[in-house]
Amino acid sequence: MRALALIAFLILALSPIDESAADVPEPIATLAKQFQGKSPNEVLALIGKRFGPYHRNTGSGLSIPEWEVFGGVLTFHPLTGPFFYDPRTNKVTGLIPTHNAVRENLLQSYEMTSNADKHGTKYWLGNLEFPTSATYRFTKSGLEVDARNFFITYTTGTVAVTLANGITDETLLESLSGSFPIAQLAFTSSDGKEKATYTIVSSEQERGLSFVGATDVGFILDTSWVNFWK
Repeated sequence: MRALALIAFLILALSPIDESAADVPEPIATLAKQFQGKSPNEVLALIGKRFGPYHRNTGSGLSIPEWEVFGGVLTFHPLTGPFFYDPRTNKVTGLIPTHNAVRENLLQSYEMTSNADKHGTKYWLGNLEFPTSATYRFTKSGLEVDARNFFITYTTGTVAVTLANGITDETLLESLSGSFPIAQLAFTSSDGKEKATYTIVSSEQERGLSFVGATDVGFILDTSWVNFWK
């Protein structure tokens, strides 16, 4: 049982997610129909009512219960929704269809952390927000960090957003496979003296957006897609 759970976890972390509930056993597909329009707590209650207590909890600081049912693993993730892993087909299927348009995901808040140290520890450095495609603001966490970080040094200014070729405001992130560049962001400090440009990449596997620079930027700046329970 532990081996199957480990395989499910690795596949969920590393494989693209198939959104078609037709690819799961019929009882799972039937249950998934009841999930639509429900809140996370309601979905969790429906799973518990159908299958009873979970078999294990794979979360660390976040409860992620799993049930071994119908030859596979049903996972309830409170942030990204419920998934079913079928070891026979090696597929992970999302049980709640999501709709994440580029614009509503791009213009939001991003969390900055340090790169992992030798122990694998990352430190929260602050949050970057640009709710419109005109200005940005960075709120520091208060930790001592490398002053060469553009956002630490220049906490406010303007931002110009240029969508990648073929991408529109209404393009669904679910339609983009792998790691897909969706926009280029050009930041200018409020005094107009300094500039920094980054590419925003959407990850199908991680269901999130991240900043990518021309070279190692010295930090991680990312966020999750906004819609998981819709």
